[in-house]
Amino acid sequence: MKTCPIFTCLLILMALPSLQSAETLRDQHGNRMRGTPMTLGKPLRESVAHATDIENWKNLTALGLNTVRVCWVDPWYRRHNEDYWSVQEVLPYLDACVENATATGINLIVNYHNVGEYEHEKGYGQMEEFWLAVASRYKDNPLVYYEINNEQAWYVEDYTDPAFMETMERVYTQVRQDAPERHIIFFSFHSLSLDYTAILEAYTWIDWDITTVGFHLYGWEKGDRKEEEAHLLELIQNYRTICTEWDYPERYDYIKEFFDHRVNAQALEALGISWTDWSDWHDNSRDFIQNILIPDAEERGYQWWSENGK
Repeated sequence: MKTCPIFTCLLILMALPSLQSAETLRDQHGNRMRGTPMTLGKPLRESVAHATDIENWKNLTALGLNTVRVCWVDPWYRRHNEDYWSVQEVLPYLDACVENATATGINLIVNYHNVGEYEHEKGYGQMEEFWLAVASRYKDNPLVYYEINNEQAWYVEDYTDPAFMETMERVYTQVRQDAPERHIIFFSFHSLSLDYTAILEAYTWIDWDITTVGFHLYGWEKGDRKEEEAHLLELIQNYRTICTEWDYPERYDYIKEFFDHRVNAQALEALGISWTDWSDWHDNSRDFIQNILIPDAEERGYQWWSENGK
């Protein structure tokens, strides 16, 4: 795919907030995906109970959301020598989430979730084992999307390392073979600090017809915000994308007011990008959605629940 010239990026910046991205991941009905996470992990009893209770899925539709990102976080607990479920042990809980999604018509992103797994260990934890068990399990459910990993690495040189790429290709190929109808979300980059083009052009084996680039709308703590915005603009002009994480203002130093929008959802709406927000693994309240996101959407006129919000 061709890259975006710098002068085009500058024109794009000037065009906000009316810009629409070249393409974003949409659901089977052609709607942009707007959602929130739920968490599965053995130490997280309340979060697991929340995710497996269908009433909580119904409540999300009432808020105007159409997507849940189910994050399996036991690999993180395993890495930190804490109690965790094996892949086989978590499957019944994941099945319950898929049943809830099917009953409510909510899109479900299945996410293998560990932060910096390759960065910390130069390894992949349980990623291959997880997808060998999961890919074929929901292969015929059109509500289900497969997010292969989460913030696996933090630097360009790791993403382009031959050993890293070899394993990622093997997992990607296995998921494609076991679930040819399911769409893959790949990379889930940790921030906008990366030169995405340098990474993505190395992955010549990806089938972009059935694959979307996942990214997180975070900055690097000491990164230049304008440069990070330029990285995103170049990305969305050349690849289908979805933001699988953005967080709420003033919570952490890597949360920035991208494109001068205090609430990152507003920037994503202006760019025409599907998204899921973020909340801590123990937080099942949806307070941020009700107290920050929806009031901001109403005030600024980006009501995704309206007929014009597709």
